[in-house]
Amino acid sequence: MGPAVECCFERKAPKSDGETGSGCPFADETEFFDVDGKAFCRFHLGMSDDAGQPTAKADWRLDDHKRFFRNLRSWARDAMQGGRMVDFAGVVFPIGFKPAIVFGVGGSIPRITFRQCVFTGKATFRTAAFADLAVFADATFEEDADFRSAAFGDQANFDGATFQRKADFVLVGFMDFAKFENAVFAQLATFESASFGSWTFFTKARFHNKNGTNFDYAAFNNGVFFDGAVFLGRMSFQVRTEQNRLWNVQRGFADDDDVNERQDRNFPQINFKGAVFKDRIDFSNRHFLEATDFSDVVFEVAPEFHNCVLHQDTDFSGAQFKDTTGEHAARTYRTLKLAMGEVRAANEEAMFYAKEQDSLRHRTDTPGSIKLMSWLYMALSDYGRSYVRPLVILALLTAGSSLAYYLWHVWLAGSGEPGNAFTFAMTQVVRPFFVWTTGGIGQSELPAIATAWPLALRLVATAQSIASIGLVTLFLLSLRRRFRLH
Repeated sequence: MGPAVECCFERKAPKSDGETGSGCPFADETEFFDVDGKAFCRFHLGMSDDAGQPTAKADWRLDDHKRFFRNLRSWARDAMQGGRMVDFAGVVFPIGFKPAIVFGVGGSIPRITFRQCVFTGKATFRTAAFADLAVFADATFEEDADFRSAAFGDQANFDGATFQRKADFVLVGFMDFAKFENAVFAQLATFESASFGSWTFFTKARFHNKNGTNFDYAAFNNGVFFDGAVFLGRMSFQVRTEQNRLWNVQRGFADDDDVNERQDRNFPQINFKGAVFKDRIDFSNRHFLEATDFSDVVFEVAPEFHNCVLHQDTDFSGAQFKDTTGEHAARTYRTLKLAMGEVRAANEEAMFYAKEQDSLRHRTDTPGSIKLMSWLYMALSDYGRSYVRPLVILALLTAGSSLAYYLWHVWLAGSGEPGNAFTFAMTQVVRPFFVWTTGGIGQSELPAIATAWPLALRLVATAQSIASIGLVTLFLLSLRRRFRLH
């Protein structure tokens, strides 16, 4: 008698979510299929082999599908009667899936795992009620995943799940943890008006759909983590204004209690540390109630925070704002500048002021003279953010002027004293315009120039004085801005 045949399915190590075992849960299966030298039961048999050739499962008829789901229904019933988690880990569904097929119409879904499942057809969990833990970790949705209006009574685990088509979580209620760490959304993902009741994790999730991701009107009632997430398309978290809410009440779309009780505009603690936004991100009308972390975030397009209330503990350290040429850039940075001023965040306020000025300088309707002065302000003091830069430039200007005076004097007199040239240059810094006073160059340290080119010497010295005054002024203003008390 040959060795017993076993299904080769291996699940990824389960986390602390109640799953047990590491292999195929369908221990009573006796029918196996060979694929690429490995045996799989009919539940874990894929639709194709490693070379992309269809397996026997791809040719199943209606009766085969009925038997497949009938056995799953029997397996689920036995697990529920025995008080066990319904274990569908790794099942490859050959056609679309609806919970009613297994749990009956209107029945709630018990504690269940779909870990590493492959939904080859549309997965329809619309209005589904998950009474307990629901695990979709590392599952693959090859067609649309429809969870609209579903309710998760316990933790919902989608860690590592891949949504290859549309992911619809509109109006979904997450009563406990919602976990989407390392999930991949290849097409449109929408969480509009969803309610997140506990901690929410989208850490290192990847939103690859260039048409955007929608969290408009979503309500968050505890900490939210998008740290390390990547967004290739437009991202929106905007909510209604109070005027919109009043309009809805007046026209009978909502009553006063419904409007007053909604918390969809509030953000509790939220973390975007290290996230990357490749397109527009819109937080319009949101209230950030607790610590907000945007540190090391990359914004390829200027983020929109119009009509937002930011928390005092908002961290933009290390964030990169790369957009200074976009149509909305100047307005969005002005909004952030004002918001940072409201919470007395001087450094961030100065940063967004600099970004606003950069954006205005790149606009075609900005006058050339304004662009020139803006560029000089940026070059000489980083828009007042650097008090070191004007001092360094002043030192270089003084040294360069000393060298120029010395060479000029040597050219006229055949020799010169470097110390005299330096003294004359320093005089223009500490006593500006002294050359225009009576005897101002009569006893000059540069007699050859004062005798041969008196007017030229006065004009050059005056230019140095004006530049020095400007640099000293920028230094004092930058110093004041850096250390001023609001």
